[in-house]
Amino acid sequence: MIKLLFTLMIGYRLVAQYEFPLRAMDPARPDSSVKEKAFGYWLGRGEGDLSFGPNGIVVDSKGNIIVSDPVSGDFKVIRDGKIVRTVKPSNQVQIIKFSATSIDDEDNIYLLDRGHLAVMRLTEDSLVMLSYHNMLAEKVNGQNLHPIRLIIINGKVYVTTGTPPKQDLVSVEGNKFLLYSGDSLEKELKEKWNIQQPIYLLDVLRIEDKDVYFSKDYRLIWRVRKGKGVIDSLVEGSGVFSAGIAGGGFSCPVFVDKKGRIYVVDGEFDIRTMTGKVILKIYEPEKEE
Repeated sequence: MIKLLFTLMIGYRLVAQYEFPLRAMDPARPDSSVKEKAFGYWLGRGEGDLSFGPNGIVVDSKGNIIVSDPVSGDFKVIRDGKIVRTVKPSNQVQIIKFSATSIDDEDNIYLLDRGHLAVMRLTEDSLVMLSYHNMLAEKVNGQNLHPIRLIIINGKVYVTTGTPPKQDLVSVEGNKFLLYSGDSLEKELKEKWNIQQPIYLLDVLRIEDKDVYFSKDYRLIWRVRKGKGVIDSLVEGSGVFSAGIAGGGFSCPVFVDKKGRIYVVDGEFDIRTMTGKVILKIYEPEKEE
């Protein structure tokens, strides 16, 4: 049995935990009677291979926890520990196994799907498409774009592009893309945050004011405080949904909000009984003296 393994570590406390059913579902023929009550998983061809399940999570300013479910092809909206609604993107874009999601301070939701970037907003009635870009067809400063994943820097979403370990950042400004040097950001992380160990943009989840949140060895979320160079190990994930991460970075879907709260989607799956559950955990930083 694949066990849940989440460890509370330095400076954080668990404040909420919610559980949801995990049901087998064929992505080509999702069961509408199930998808609004549970998350789906698709079993791979290998023995014991949980091919993919939930693969992204964001939280908006209204407190909506929005989890992407590629098996049913929709977003689950969670409030007070319950799935209150499901919303589906337009036909232009799909939530797939290797999709990546993020959100900015304006509540714009970003979905990166095989090189296509959709910017959407959740309303009371639907999920409204604001813009859609084929990044693979774009060039910025003569450079082809190879989008991999999404990073939040001071409330703004950037797309990492390039081949690791050499990566740059791209921001969306209206219908244009602006390119920023990844080398410059990595240099800043070393100098201002005093991070001496190797750190790649692929690992960075969020930079917010004085804190950098990044993943290490796919299993830990770390925080570094500006100028201190002190690394706090925050949470550790089991990796039950590791195949669902776009390009790597962490072993399960995770989101860090502006105040440093950490939202993690993990779970349990028993290959013998083909049953499991999704577990959403919310951590808050301890108050500093």
